[in-house]
Amino acid sequence: MLNSDVNDDTMEAVDGDENANNDNDIDEKKASLWNFDPIKGNVCFCSGLHGWGFTIPTLARSLFKSKTIPMKPPLLRQYLFGDFKYNAETGKVLKWKQSGNSSGEPMFAEYALAPLWEIYEGVSQAAASVGLKSELFAHNSAQNGNTGKKTENAKILASTSGMDRVLAAIQIGSTSPGVISPQPNNSNHDDRPIPQTTDDMQRLISRLGASSESSIVSAVLRRYRPLSVSVLDAVCETGPSPAKATLELRPKVLALQDPPHQNDDFDNMQQAVHQCNPENDTVVAHVCKFASISRSAVTDPDLPSVSPDDQSSSIMMGIARVLSGTLCTGD
Repeated sequence: MLNSDVNDDTMEAVDGDENANNDNDIDEKKASLWNFDPIKGNVCFCSGLHGWGFTIPTLARSLFKSKTIPMKPPLLRQYLFGDFKYNAETGKVLKWKQSGNSSGEPMFAEYALAPLWEIYEGVSQAAASVGLKSELFAHNSAQNGNTGKKTENAKILASTSGMDRVLAAIQIGSTSPGVISPQPNNSNHDDRPIPQTTDDMQRLISRLGASSESSIVSAVLRRYRPLSVSVLDAVCETGPSPAKATLELRPKVLALQDPPHQNDDFDNMQQAVHQCNPENDTVVAHVCKFASISRSAVTDPDLPSVSPDDQSSSIMMGIARVLSGTLCTGD
């Protein structure tokens, strides 16, 4: 009888340890979901001032798609944010050491930061070469001996000295949709293409009316590494799908307020929202805000074109989230 009690106590202790271990595993999984780690894609390196941003996963896809580093993105991202360097001659990733005989730069410095710095330096050099006071680097304001030049009508052109550095830098590591997610036959027409030549760069500058240092930096970087694309990519990379979120993680967030009386249509609508199926016949959308927008700024091809005499007109636009089904123009 004594042996039986001892065995029972031992079994209870073992069961208790197993439950504690299971609880610890669950806690670690929950904690890992909220830990910030650039490799996971839940950290965005960005500048709100100039509109650029990127994540490690988007940079990995860019370097792979452009054949800069022929390594699959899931593996490449493990080395992009750490003490590693890439040897282009051997095609191998090596450990980088700050001191000693290690040459070159870490991959993050070489492929993530160096192109950005080159763009800023190149535009600043162009500003100084036409006599403009640099807004980015004060030491460039007096370069090239151009401080005595009249700057009232000075403009930076694609052919200005320094812009060649910008054009070369944006050819590597771009995270624009046309680079990281190219579609066959240009089915995802990129309305913000990366300039490939000096003429392309000049057309971009002319179309946007950019001539100052700051405006050109923003125009180039918003195409080279668009912030909005990087943030959306981070959300899709790390966040749960809408269907999973409504059913498992946040079932009450999108719950509709119960009507005072039983309503079959409401029950169908509630179920449709939880399923979050774009092919559902029940279409539910939440319009969270209305705003007055200049008609000339709206490029929807389904809307009537704007006449030259009516450029100042505005239209009301709603910001909405589709919770079920699919909304199209005209619905």
